[in-house]
Amino acid sequence: MTQGQLAPPRDAQSVGRYFLDQIGGGQLEAAFACLADDVVMEMPFAPPGSPTRLEGADALRSLYTGVVGAALSIELPVSTTWPFADPEWALVEYTGRIVQPGGQEYTNVYHGLFRVVDGKIKLFRELYDTYRFAEQVPLEARRAMFPTTDEG
Repeated sequence: MTQGQLAPPRDAQSVGRYFLDQIGGGQLEAAFACLADDVVMEMPFAPPGSPTRLEGADALRSLYTGVVGAALSIELPVSTTWPFADPEWALVEYTGRIVQPGGQEYTNVYHGLFRVVDGKIKLFRELYDTYRFAEQVPLEARRAMFPTTDEG
């Protein structure tokens, strides 16, 4: 770290917020630096054509590289974070705003449950209105965003 640089955040609320800010800002390498090698991302209610579980930093790199690469723009503004009694855990509420390749807009509210150990995300469980997602993001667009997933 050079003089003038801030140390990366380490607590669960700050790491979760920082990760989302970096994805939304297109700073993927900064976001990926927040991931533990054995990170797990769960999206338990994802519709067909979208992954429900990803394991390992490489899988999340592929997901977010695909999402950001397929979108004309992406914003993930955080509205609120909540700590837990266990400092490794935090709940982060944010809005996903994506302009899709055809110009269609997708907007949804998300809740991300983060477990952060030693400053790295070990678990990211993402909950969102999957009906809204399936309604606003056609299957063809999901395939472009998530090229390595099966239709389900």
